[in-house]
Amino acid sequence: MKKHNIISARYVSPDDVNNVIISQDSGLEASSNIYSDVEGGMIAYLAEGGTIDPYVAPIPTKSDLIAYAADKRWQVETGGISVYGIPIPTDDRAKLLIKGKADDMADADAAPYVLSSVNAMLTGLQFKAINSAVIAHVTACFGIQSSVMAEIDSDTITTKSQIDGASWPS
Repeated sequence: MKKHNIISARYVSPDDVNNVIISQDSGLEASSNIYSDVEGGMIAYLAEGGTIDPYVAPIPTKSDLIAYAADKRWQVETGGISVYGIPIPTDDRAKLLIKGKADDMADADAAPYVLSSVNAMLTGLQFKAINSAVIAHVTACFGIQSSVMAEIDSDTITTKSQIDGASWPS
């Protein structure tokens, strides 16, 4: 005789072997621990031959994918670039400092550039080139995000891994 109202169960995550999402005969879903001892709980379901299905990743919504694309763009945009073989940070503070140097220096003037283990004297012309490279990088990031969003809207992109696989600048 059935002592529970559970019709199926699946793991909550691929790494959690104790918690499941149960589907009830009423159509509701709820979280449960597989050691739930209450009547109508997981123990009764498993004792009567019920099984726990593998974890199934939820299908992301368009809103989820758009938010993920925006975060991916931000991560790539602020992840830095290399110019002249020199690592250049592209976070907002660095962008302002580089732009300031590029705007304020004459082409032939030189100023130190120090970052972690990098210590170089760069000319105003080099700072201008770095600033242009940073602007191009940021512009490219927004361009890819725009393309990705259009593909999300047209259902061409339906997964986060497809977003990760877009032609993001490096």
